[in-house]
Amino acid sequence: MKTIFPPQEDFIRWRRQVHKHAEPGFGEFWTTYFVYSLLKDLPVRIHLGKDIYDRSKMFGTLSAEEKLHWQEEAAKNGVPREELALFEGVTGLAVDIMPVNREDAQIRTLFRFDLDAVPVQEKQDQGHAPFELGFSSVNNGYCHACGHDGHVAVGIGLVKVLASMRQELDYGIRVVFQPAEEGVRGAYGLKHLCAGVQYAVIGHIGMSAVKSRSIVCGSEGFFATKKLKVYFHGKSAHAGGEPEKGRNALLGACCAVMNLHAMPRYGKGDTRINVGILHAGSSANVIAEYAEFAAEIRGINSDVCDDLAKRAENIIASAASMYDLEYRIEFTGMCDSASSDEDLARFIAEKAGEIPYFEQENCLPAGKGFGSDDACTFMRAVQEQGGKAVYCMIGSRLKAGHHSPDFDFEESLLRPFCELFVNTALALDKKTV
Repeated sequence: MKTIFPPQEDFIRWRRQVHKHAEPGFGEFWTTYFVYSLLKDLPVRIHLGKDIYDRSKMFGTLSAEEKLHWQEEAAKNGVPREELALFEGVTGLAVDIMPVNREDAQIRTLFRFDLDAVPVQEKQDQGHAPFELGFSSVNNGYCHACGHDGHVAVGIGLVKVLASMRQELDYGIRVVFQPAEEGVRGAYGLKHLCAGVQYAVIGHIGMSAVKSRSIVCGSEGFFATKKLKVYFHGKSAHAGGEPEKGRNALLGACCAVMNLHAMPRYGKGDTRINVGILHAGSSANVIAEYAEFAAEIRGINSDVCDDLAKRAENIIASAASMYDLEYRIEFTGMCDSASSDEDLARFIAEKAGEIPYFEQENCLPAGKGFGSDDACTFMRAVQEQGGKAVYCMIGSRLKAGHHSPDFDFEESLLRPFCELFVNTALALDKKTV
């Protein structure tokens, strides 16, 4: 049976609609509905986030007020309230495409696409294509500056094509539209979706693939990471009249921050640490009663990251003790490290070689992972049960780097990206394990 793909115009339209409605992790109500509305009438099984999330393993979730805000924004932008009610406050969905007359077939292959945007204000000038063409983000402070809008469009196309080819399948295929990739918060609560899966296939626009019509078919060396928020509680006092009666949370936080950045490097591999947010105090003449900061730790593998986290906890506890403060540490995201299986990366390279869009000289077998990605949670889960996983990067000239306010990619890659994943899904369905 000949594979029929949606036209390139559809991919562009889907991408631009998602780009225009950029939403934060766990607040992707408009985006979840958009995907759901396009797929709900297909012969597939759709599992909404409320039915599949292990809520005890959701990191860095939104407050009730924040969640309500993003639901209201989704309603304001056209999502029917009765449809919003279906989600029960949980975003994301998974779609199972099953063989005809074999609804109990094993799910063999899993694909993951991320839904969320980045907390960055999008650039508003004539040099930025989304602004020029009228699809820049309508949500202040958030924009799709990492390519997830393109990923969602590819995922929609993948489901539509595979749903039309169910009679060709021997096994089930699962497509996960995952919330909250930014901050590595969203995958851990969906890890159980990998049970019994033999292949996990992930793709990302750009990253280590920066040439047009190129592809890096496997990744190596994603960092394991832990994200944390730290809260200090002391006692306020008049800074001039009774400073000795105060317990200075600001100084405790500064002490912790400086010493976190002073942690020794590792001989066993690269490490990273960054404190990106620090808030403290209320007035120049008041001893600060409260302080909080947000930090991230990364290590070349999970053992290194775990050791760094223990050292960080000791530093925080010691800083609190020095200034006689109460403290609390909240982990807001985490994921393991992972690398692609070489044989599966070569398999992807073979499939890419069959698509004229990808130039053979720019079809690279492996490249370095870019920071951290909680797709590694899915990859490790599949690999630990004896399966294979791959993370490939689809090349594009980028207007600016990932997470920059003027980030943009070449939309010409969307349909070939989808074609690659369709061909991969069909080939893995028949592959002898």
